[in-house]
Amino acid sequence: MTPQEKVRGRYRKKPARGDGNGAPGKKCNRCGEVKDPDEFYWRKPGQRYAQCKQCISEKNKAWRSANPEKAKALRKRYVERHPEKARAKWILNTRVAEGRIKKPSTCEGCGKEGDRQWIHAHHHDYSKPVDVRWLCPACHAAEHYEPKAEAVA
Repeated sequence: MTPQEKVRGRYRKKPARGDGNGAPGKKCNRCGEVKDPDEFYWRKPGQRYAQCKQCISEKNKAWRSANPEKAKALRKRYVERHPEKARAKWILNTRVAEGRIKKPSTCEGCGKEGDRQWIHAHHHDYSKPVDVRWLCPACHAAEHYEPKAEAVA
C-alpha cells in the first residue's frame, strides 16, 4: 500500500504510526501512550479502536460506578436472556474462587503461557458448567468463529 490513500477524490497522507522513531505501534487517543496494536480491541476487520484496552476498561468501570442502576439492569437483562450461560459462569467462577478448580496459566489450544487472568474458560456445553477448555483469547475467538461442519456441507 502506498503512503497515501484516496479519500473522496483527494489524496491525504496516512497518519504516522508509532513513536516517531520507526517503532511500530498505535497511539491511544485517551492516555496518549504509544502501545502495541494488540493492546487495542478490533473495531472491524483491519481497523482497531482509537482507545487502548486499558482506557476502555477504565471508562467502562467509571460508567458502571456513575450509573449503578443501569449497570444492574443490564446484568439482570443478560441473566434473563441467557440463564444457562449465566448459571454455568457463576458455578465455574465460584469453584475457581473457592479453590476447588485450579485455573491454569497455559492455553490448552496453543500452549502459550500467560497470566491466569488472561486465560478464558470455554464451555462446549453450558449444562456441564465445570467441563471447560482453558484457552487464550485468540484460541477462544477461533473456537467460536470456526465454520461448523454442517454449515459447510
